[in-house]
Amino acid sequence: MAFFAAVIRNELNGPVWRRIVRFLKRLNWFVDLILGGGILALLLYLIYLYVPIASNKRWATIVILTCLVLLLSWFIRAVKRFHRTTIDEIYLAHQAITKRYADCADRIELLELILGRGDSLYFLLDNRRWNGGSLLSKEEIEYYEADVHNQLRGVDYTEAERYYHEKSAMSVETIYNQLSRLNFSREKVKGLIRSAKAQRQQIATEADSEKQKTLGRSLRANNA
Repeated sequence: MAFFAAVIRNELNGPVWRRIVRFLKRLNWFVDLILGGGILALLLYLIYLYVPIASNKRWATIVILTCLVLLLSWFIRAVKRFHRTTIDEIYLAHQAITKRYADCADRIELLELILGRGDSLYFLLDNRRWNGGSLLSKEEIEYYEADVHNQLRGVDYTEAERYYHEKSAMSVETIYNQLSRLNFSREKVKGLIRSAKAQRQQIATEADSEKQKTLGRSLRANNA
């Protein structure tokens, strides 16, 4: 019975944005029902007048079977629409989750590129520390920090402002100061990457859960 109820609900319900189209379809269906019902009633009336159904089992069987075939034909079409709606729900849910997953993957890739730049600057400066090289320019460090700050603002504005004030308070006058400041920014990026990867894993779990829920609903209806 649950499967029949699900099919009927699918016939009566639909997406909100299709209300106008659904209303016009139902209006057309109602007109067809009136005309078809009137024609069918007329045919049944004529059959009742001229065909001795009540006293003839053969004719009675033909009429009953015809009605059952028509009812079964409608129900088969309703079942097809029900399964098509279920597949559409799975597709739309999968499409939305796939977009979120792709956006998260793109963000991780961008963060890893930023981290790679930070690593390059850090190890370049560390190599200069051992070889007595010169400092990095302040503008070069600030350019890298601007990318980190922009990424933080996309996640948490308060954290981004805290990062800005904390790194601005750090000196860049010596190699050790620059190494500390670069490492501070690198750790922030690593934290963003960990957060983005956790979000990606959560999205994948949600996708699997949504798929299982939708398929489970369909299977429960089929097995009922």
